[in-house]
Amino acid sequence: MKTKNYSLIAVLCLAITPTFAQFGKLKGLVGKKDKAETTTETATQPGSTTDDAATSLSHIKSRSMAWTADFDRSIDWFKLSATGKLIIATGDGLYGIEPATGKIAWKHDFLKNLSQENYHAIANSPFIAIVTGGMLNMQQVILDVSTGKIIADTKQLGMKMVSKRFTVPSLGGILFSGYVDNMPSLVFIDAASGEKKWVLS
Repeated sequence: MKTKNYSLIAVLCLAITPTFAQFGKLKGLVGKKDKAETTTETATQPGSTTDDAATSLSHIKSRSMAWTADFDRSIDWFKLSATGKLIIATGDGLYGIEPATGKIAWKHDFLKNLSQENYHAIANSPFIAIVTGGMLNMQQVILDVSTGKIIADTKQLGMKMVSKRFTVPSLGGILFSGYVDNMPSLVFIDAASGEKKWVLS
């Protein structure tokens, strides 16, 4: 049987430098604009001339295809994270792609067939939450998109019905609310090590 390949094509070279930060010092990761956005805004500001806009468009058109990336399954969706990694969801896993080269930085096979509703960026941090399940069996996986490291998996922590998540930058951790041993509980996780620091039932 012939295997189908699905490709992602980068038309423009992205000048994005990934930002790496420890969770205890989360500053400046969100709200930064890449050079492409700044160029577009400058070209469309009131007072810009038509020649400026034409020059900008001419510069973009002169760029050739940067790279292609092939996948065995179709690409369901993709997003650009705050740290610069391109996050791609397919039927066989979740990928982290280097936007400048198209190379796979990391992949998690168990995070497959996800919808965009499963993806939640965690503000002012290099982390995302993948939220799965329904109201009675909701689970969350927190991962660092810069490295692909799994910071916390509430299922592995023995939690059920995880309803809320709070980041605590001053303590460098994440606080979950849910059920542990059928008891309503709060669980605090150290973001650097993924260690369960304490549980309050």
